[in-house]
Amino acid sequence: MIKRLIFPNMCVVCKRIIEDGYVCTRCQLNLIDEYTCPNCEKPYNLDLEECTHCSRISDITAIKALFEYEGLIRNSIFRWKYQGFRKYARAYATEFYYQLDHDLQIDALIPVPISKQRFRERGFNQATDLATHLSSLINVPVADVLVKHKHTKRQSECTKKERAKNNAQAISINKEYVDIIKKDVYNFAIVDDIYTTGSTVKECIKILKGHYNIEKIYVFVICK
Repeated sequence: MIKRLIFPNMCVVCKRIIEDGYVCTRCQLNLIDEYTCPNCEKPYNLDLEECTHCSRISDITAIKALFEYEGLIRNSIFRWKYQGFRKYARAYATEFYYQLDHDLQIDALIPVPISKQRFRERGFNQATDLATHLSSLINVPVADVLVKHKHTKRQSECTKKERAKNNAQAISINKEYVDIIKKDVYNFAIVDDIYTTGSTVKECIKILKGHYNIEKIYVFVICK
């Protein structure tokens, strides 16, 4: 009781005091219920081969985001990444657990990598934290099969035109990782914090497809 008074439970988005859980009922109203088409960004039915809104041509099967990147959630992401609120990863993962289609056949969660310099600056990779917590909830292994061997500008500091070039040839296969399950065809989910233009994810997919026979690739992000 005393601990709850000194360290009250707060919503990770708006910081309002709540009885339990991680996201208050008001912020839950902003959660995105559906999966998103990577081409037109409209709701996408996983049971269909093609998006009903567009003639979809994409390496990504579907995107699952929790929120639109606006308002209070932007501040929440900032606290998580740059102020060291690593407990937020568990909160976001829990919301993912409630939102995900548990019938999805996924062989591995693959975090988007960060450079060694960025890791030293931040002390952690937020995508790995999120993937690790989500892994424990949905019983899908984390596979650190990607590594960022070249330090680049933050994507948030780049223009839309610069984003595509910023991570080009900066990501490669992690040759030290050997624990991925051996299969003929894989279904992967790439995990990151924010999906904007998709240039980083597309670079990851290009590298993955050079080493694995992939049938489906989902993208799990906090915001889009």
